[in-house]
Amino acid sequence: MVYAYELDTVSTRYVPVGIYHDRLKTVSPFDIDIDLTTAKERG
Repeated sequence: MVYAYELDTVSTRYVPVGIYHDRLKTVSPFDIDIDLTTAKERG
């Protein structure tokens, strides 16, 4: 699971923009597409 945040330029604070479970796909601040099901846990 990935929690994504973005810097709000008005408040100068990070605000949540999404919670991703199987795939992290976004275009802001740049195009990214990661299949999270292939990631391994640290242990």
